[in-house]
Amino acid sequence: MERHRPRMQVQFPCNNCIKTQSHCEPATLAPRRRRRKIPPPDLVDQLRIYESLLQANNIKFDHLRKYKISGNDSPVVEDADYLYQGNERVDSPSPAARADSETVYEAKLCHLYIENVNPLLQVVHAPSLQSRIIEAAGNVSNIEPNFEALMFSIYSMAVVSLTNEECINLFSTTRSILLQQYHRGSQEALLNARFLRTDDRNCLTALFLHLLSIRPKMDPRSVSSMLGIALRTAQRMGLDNESNLAKCDIVEAEMRRRLWWALVLFDTRICELIDTKKTALTPMWDCRIPLNVNESELRTGLREIPRTQTRISDSIFVVVRGVIADFIRHSSFYLNFTNPAMNAATKTASTKSNMDGGEVDAFEKELEEKYLQFCDAENPLQFMTLWTARGYIARYRIIERLSLLNGPVGDSQRDALGLMAVDMITCDSNIMTSSIVKGFLWLIQMYHFPFTAYIQLLQDLKRRPISSIAAQAWSKIDENYTARLLFQENAKSPFYQMVSRMILQSWDARQLALNDQVQLVTTPGIVSYLQNNTGLWQIENAKSLDKAMGNMSISMANSTNLNNTTAENFPINMLDMGFDDIYTYSFMDLDPNQSHWLSTDWAQLNTQTLSAPVPRRGSSHR
Repeated sequence: MERHRPRMQVQFPCNNCIKTQSHCEPATLAPRRRRRKIPPPDLVDQLRIYESLLQANNIKFDHLRKYKISGNDSPVVEDADYLYQGNERVDSPSPAARADSETVYEAKLCHLYIENVNPLLQVVHAPSLQSRIIEAAGNVSNIEPNFEALMFSIYSMAVVSLTNEECINLFSTTRSILLQQYHRGSQEALLNARFLRTDDRNCLTALFLHLLSIRPKMDPRSVSSMLGIALRTAQRMGLDNESNLAKCDIVEAEMRRRLWWALVLFDTRICELIDTKKTALTPMWDCRIPLNVNESELRTGLREIPRTQTRISDSIFVVVRGVIADFIRHSSFYLNFTNPAMNAATKTASTKSNMDGGEVDAFEKELEEKYLQFCDAENPLQFMTLWTARGYIARYRIIERLSLLNGPVGDSQRDALGLMAVDMITCDSNIMTSSIVKGFLWLIQMYHFPFTAYIQLLQDLKRRPISSIAAQAWSKIDENYTARLLFQENAKSPFYQMVSRMILQSWDARQLALNDQVQLVTTPGIVSYLQNNTGLWQIENAKSLDKAMGNMSISMANSTNLNNTTAENFPINMLDMGFDDIYTYSFMDLDPNQSHWLSTDWAQLNTQTLSAPVPRRGSSHR
């Protein structure tokens, strides 16, 4: 016999209120909150198209999402927290299933990834990649979620490595549309793979490649938060610990080492962009540098570690970058900046720090003898390795030398610093002007701008316009900045405008110093270009740029020691300027906490220049 639960009789007023002689009010149930649903991807894409049409016709409207990168003319970019929502499988067909019904170019994109991206990252085992993608494409409905996420992140990175013209020629559509399509697919695939709780290397690799591909159009602070998830996941999986890697088979352990180093180097770059010293590049972990072996030697079922190449392999770029990063994370000048207490604890008797030959000089000699002297300049990957490594060395030599300056700086020391900056710019120009590394230039745009060298040279040229290295410096600046402007899609960015103004001001100082000999001096091509294209440099946030330039000058003049400088008065906050592309201040360039390094160089070297007004040349470059 079915028994029913007796209904509870509600007494009013209740016994408790009767006992306390209080006014009794019946309780009311709060309405149930509706669960927030993720909008269907197709609907979001359609709304974005409508928004772009409204924006193209200058019609004001409220964006679908409130987050928008200032200074960017592209449609609204969704914030990185989209990936946080739900972390469960979405109620729609898999991205691969939807893409299969459209005109897609998986094989071509996979080939482009192997040609343009993988040699510089090597987080994917290329020999087995194409066959796995072809197999997955033949059975779309049963693709493993982790590999599906990896596929779409690979497609996204392949598109990132192309120019807009190449995308139109190869796929008959623009680069922005392709990126939007594959970014959406990558996001959904990561959600389907439950990336927040993953223990799968393919899923973690997919998250890394996805963050790398969205970086040019995302606020670096958002990328930093998501990258923190990737790093914590990697640590949970034991990628940073050799004792955990020893439990994996040889190929899996090596791929995990490569992924860990790629994550650390990307995190280091992002930390530079958001001006924080909390980077993963520390001596607190023991993951070894990737092996200097060819990818064909990494085969499933290996019982012995492949013999390391004594000279060059197809992993040379990854290996050399790892060697440099490993040196930097243990160097005293780097640790003095990031964590002085750790430097004191790890300092060894072999540490060299003198003006005649410091840590960087000794390391450069070792790197040249072991790797760089064997690089063939006719080979694209080896050419890229050669000049990228030498550019890193030149950069850190400047930083090391600045950290050692103490007291008045003479002309000979200024000339030495200027020549170091010239070397750094020369390395960058060799890559930017070479036709054989065209497919690798995405990494230069993503990671490298020789801002350390530009600041050093332009401030010195403004202070000493007719120094012994002035002619050589102007020649290298002309060559490099011209190449950069031709390659950079967003030449109107506040960062480029700031550097352009600094170039024009330094050139004006040179003309003023030469007086009657102005006619005998050949104006650099980039100076003539900037003077004749004033309309190119007009921006909506010109006041922000002027304020930033003013703050830079004030800070350089007044930053005499660490205690007198704060984040509020030290030079430039690129994010507040509406900065929306990858280029920003480089490591240790404009950090308020290292003003005791830069004050010796900039403040003393530029006090006279800052006190003397720069001559105006009319409205051509104001």
